[in-house]
Amino acid sequence: MRYNLKWFAAASVLLITLPTDAAVRGNSSVTKLSVVGEKVKIAPGEVRRQRRDEALQLNQQFELAQSAELQEAERLNEQVEQLYEQGKYTEAIPLAEKVLAIREKVLGSEHPDVATSLNNLAFLYFLQGNYIKAEPLYLRSLAILEKVMGKEHHDVALRL
Repeated sequence: MRYNLKWFAAASVLLITLPTDAAVRGNSSVTKLSVVGEKVKIAPGEVRRQRRDEALQLNQQFELAQSAELQEAERLNEQVEQLYEQGKYTEAIPLAEKVLAIREKVLGSEHPDVATSLNNLAFLYFLQGNYIKAEPLYLRSLAILEKVMGKEHHDVALRL
């Protein structure tokens, strides 16, 4: 049984062009992978294992990158808290915006940690008397928590 093997690096997907002969497609006796020029003799189980291994490796690399970004967000958030405690709201706002941007990028726009970042940024604006900027952030934070946790959750009640 022979297959054409093509790699699409951007998507990290392995595509196989299957033969049209039903008798060949039904042949399950092939158990090893062997490359002959651009043609590949391959067992379906081997393809699945290779795809799984590649996906796991890519996932680990992605998780490491995400972890580093989230650690940076946490470090910045600690600086925001220190500046808040010192009453330096103007200096804290750009850092709080960076924390929000990182968390939205890594976690998605509807994650509870994004809601917390929105709430923190809104509070800084509120403390400065900038209610026009604070209100939509508070409302977005509340909407995320209501959607993710439900309207009856205690975290939602704390944001009201």
